[in-house]
Amino acid sequence: MSMSDSEPNAAEYLAAIVQGSDDAIIGKDLSGIIRAWNQGAENLFGYTDKEMIGKSVSLLIPADRQDEETMILSRLKRGERIEHYETVRRRKDGSLIDVSLVISPIRDEHGTIIGASKIARDITEQKRARRMLQDSEERFRALTATLEERVRQRTTELEDSNLALDAFAYSVSHDLRAPLRTMQGFAKALMEDYASSLEGRGRDYAMRIARGAERMEILIQDLLMYSRLSRADLARQRTSLEQVLRETAALSQALVKETGANLTIQGNLPTVLGHKATLVQVFGNLISNGLKFVPPGTTPTITVWAEPREEYVRVWVEDNGIGIEPRHQERIFSVFERLHGSEAYPGTGIGLAIVKKGAERMGGRVGVESSPGHGSKFWVELAMATSD
Repeated sequence: MSMSDSEPNAAEYLAAIVQGSDDAIIGKDLSGIIRAWNQGAENLFGYTDKEMIGKSVSLLIPADRQDEETMILSRLKRGERIEHYETVRRRKDGSLIDVSLVISPIRDEHGTIIGASKIARDITEQKRARRMLQDSEERFRALTATLEERVRQRTTELEDSNLALDAFAYSVSHDLRAPLRTMQGFAKALMEDYASSLEGRGRDYAMRIARGAERMEILIQDLLMYSRLSRADLARQRTSLEQVLRETAALSQALVKETGANLTIQGNLPTVLGHKATLVQVFGNLISNGLKFVPPGTTPTITVWAEPREEYVRVWVEDNGIGIEPRHQERIFSVFERLHGSEAYPGTGIGLAIVKKGAERMGGRVGVESSPGHGSKFWVELAMATSD
């Protein structure tokens, strides 16, 4: 026997390929009777070829899907090839599986359609994963919609709150200041016009009234500033710290002259992303604190410099003041937190809260390094402006 005589022919090759395929491959005639059944079909559906050949393919189709076979046969008779048709089929044990079908017409030597070949692939896990993904997407969309609705509600509430705060700020600015100005005016008139008629205690009372009204005026101004910082839209722009500190120094000039202080701004200060007016307020408050909170008989010395830190710059304001105990260094940035009485060191207890709020609204941070009797080093960290 020659080598060629022992080799399988094309039909035998094809049969071996079909039989060895992992996919279920089924042949049927135009009446739906199964004529071929490979090992993949047995693995998928649980029936042997002896159990299925000669039986109707409807044995694999659930009762509620029997109309599918009529539709499929109708399309096959027209010569159509059906690809990626997803449906449900029943296994021998009665369980249902999701399958993807590729169905092609089979023709005889004359080109006449005599049946169909069907390739079935189990997609149960893919369908389960797809359904889980769809469920997750639906839950995500539902959660997103809920979140968006909450955001809308919260935005409306914040807008209403801002309107209420604006009304309150207007009331504070006008209604509360009016009686204060009246108090200041009458106290001043009393001391100027009737000074000779007042005894020592009377003059002291009048001065106390004037000073109290003045402190209340400053407190109202600081509260309004803090309120505006909490609500204002601070658009960050390229801002020169050189210009900010020059303007701050000019505004502090009267107090610097009064105290005989030494105010030094070291080096070339960089350009940052910030809001100029807010930065002037922030550094003005830090310099003002350095000028006020010094031991009796001490000449204030304040030094300002900048320290680049990657994408940020840290601006230091160092003083030779009374210093701050470590346990108080967090709370001093809160509203109305005072470590000393107003008689010893004047102030409203809001200045450092304004510093922190202003820095945070510009995307920055604040902090302090200090110890009692050794001064304080306040720092403000701001985003460095990139080069044009």
